[in-house]
Amino acid sequence: MATNLPKQTPIQYKMLTRHPTLHRLLYLVTMILSISMTLAALVEATVEPQPLKVIYAGMGRFGTTSLAEALARLGYKVTHGSIIAKDLRGAHADLGHALMSGNVDKILSHTSQLGYNATVGSHNLFWREMMERTPGAKIIFMTRDFESWFASLGSMLNEIKPLLRYPLRLIPSINAVAQYTDELTKRTFEREHTIDEINEIERNPDGALSKQAYKQQYDVLLSDMERVLRDHPDQAFLFHKKDGYPSLCKILEISDEDCPDEPFPHANAVKRHKHAIFIMEVVAYILIFVALKLSVSAFVRMTCGTKNDDPKKTK
Repeated sequence: MATNLPKQTPIQYKMLTRHPTLHRLLYLVTMILSISMTLAALVEATVEPQPLKVIYAGMGRFGTTSLAEALARLGYKVTHGSIIAKDLRGAHADLGHALMSGNVDKILSHTSQLGYNATVGSHNLFWREMMERTPGAKIIFMTRDFESWFASLGSMLNEIKPLLRYPLRLIPSINAVAQYTDELTKRTFEREHTIDEINEIERNPDGALSKQAYKQQYDVLLSDMERVLRDHPDQAFLFHKKDGYPSLCKILEISDEDCPDEPFPHANAVKRHKHAIFIMEVVAYILIFVALKLSVSAFVRMTCGTKNDDPKKTK
């Protein structure tokens, strides 16, 4: 019986027949990715859009992960930069593209469609524009001493460097994270710095140029914060982590009875993923080595096989 199997080249045929386990593994990975993206799309389709209630207006490494966990504990659906970055090829793709392009209307629309009513992290680049468009949302500021903040930021950016370079960028999902990070960094500094300067800031996150650039951003934030706190006392608030849940509940108008009587979260997203990033990079190098070895072995076997099948040499 004739079958409609796709034609295979000699190389493909020999690779599949001589390495069936590798072929099955690749097929399994492809199926898992396909199923996960389908499930993510189904979840997104069933989410009820939410109005934005809380906007974090500050910088990363000011305690954003802790704030996100606390808001979630209080019942908010919180989006954080790490949540978006993990799903740039899934349900959060449109939101990620909107953030990279700086289209605030689309940012707000996609955030709502995903069911989020509180933003912490990547959205903070656009807190001023978001505040204008959502006058009913609470604006929460947080601060931190510049020197300790810059040291923490530089450490974090150095920790995630493997995600921004090869070989990990060969993985599509990680390459999407790298592009996302690149675009947001450019958007952060594009008004005051050239592309070459921005590239230098990315290459040396704790260097002199980086410190100067981030200090400028830091000073602008503090100036804007003082103005907004003064002009919008019923909408904008300064929150200190040390004041814990009682202060945050007061800002969000949550009653004492509903306010958690427990320590405030102390989370660090980078420390959670530090070892995972290291393992991923090691595994990537191992896979490249194995792939190269298999390719060379297959090439040698095909070459030898071709010579053995040469009728002139068998006479």
